[in-house]
Amino acid sequence: MAKKRNSKSNQTLNKSAETLSHNASDSLPNSSLQYAKISQSWEGPIPPPYILEQYEKLAPGATAQVLQGADEVRKHRHHIESLIVPEILKQEKRGQVFGLIIGICGLLVTSFAIYKEQQWAAAVLGGGTLVGLVSSFLYKMNNSDRK
Repeated sequence: MAKKRNSKSNQTLNKSAETLSHNASDSLPNSSLQYAKISQSWEGPIPPPYILEQYEKLAPGATAQVLQGADEVRKHRHHIESLIVPEILKQEKRGQVFGLIIGICGLLVTSFAIYKEQQWAAAVLGGGTLVGLVSSFLYKMNNSDRK
C-alpha cells in the first residue's frame, strides 16, 4: 500500500514538474530552465519534527511507531554496551596479568643466564624482554590517547 502512495505521489510530482517547466518555458522566451535537487538527511534514529509531522499526515500513528522504534534501539544499544564494557575491562586486565608473567619469566631467565656467566644470552633475553614490554605498553598508551 505504501508503494502505491509513493508511486502516486511521484507521478503527481512529475506532472507538477512538467507543468511547471512548460509554463516557465512558455512565459520566458529564450530562457534556459534549471533544475535543482534538494536532499535532506539526519543523524540518529529520530527524524526532525517537520518530517515526523509529514509521517503523521501520511499515516496516523506513524510518529508513535518511529519514537517507539527509537526507544527500542536505545534500549538495545545500552544492553549491548552493558555486556561489552565489562568484557573489554576483563581482557585488558588479563593482558596486564599475562604481560607481568611474561616479564617476570623473562627477567628470571635473564638472571639465570647471568648466574651461569652467559652475558650475551642475558643481554639478548633481558633486552628483548624489556624492550618488548616497554614498546607494547607505549603502543597501548599512544592508541588510547588517539581515541
